[in-house]
Amino acid sequence: MSERTCQQIYAMGRSEARTATVDFGENTAGQETGVLDAGETVSSCTIACTTKPSGAADPTMGSVSVNGSAVYVNGRSCSAGEAVSVLLTMASDQTYGRYVFTLTATTTSSHVLKRLIRVDVGVD
Repeated sequence: MSERTCQQIYAMGRSEARTATVDFGENTAGQETGVLDAGETVSSCTIACTTKPSGAADPTMGSVSVNGSAVYVNGRSCSAGEAVSVLLTMASDQTYGRYVFTLTATTTSSHVLKRLIRVDVGVD
């Protein structure tokens, strides 16, 4: 199982909704520069809020979708099956602080991969 933290940290305010798109890595025959093996893609993915400020409620997490066509993430073009997206929504009274979400993906080769998304909820 591979666990990596996404390079980006999202900053969000209360009552804000934002789609987080996460790149699982290069998937080129002969090169394995990401977490995916050559020829492998993400087949399914789930999300959970694994760390949050004391007493805070979980933000609303939409269902995770695997990209079906090319999409750019941090300037890199991800082919179909190399990235996932999820809508995160903060409540109007969301507790300020850092939230960590764990994405758990299953690949076409039945590998289980994890990525962490860090979100700082601050003053609007």
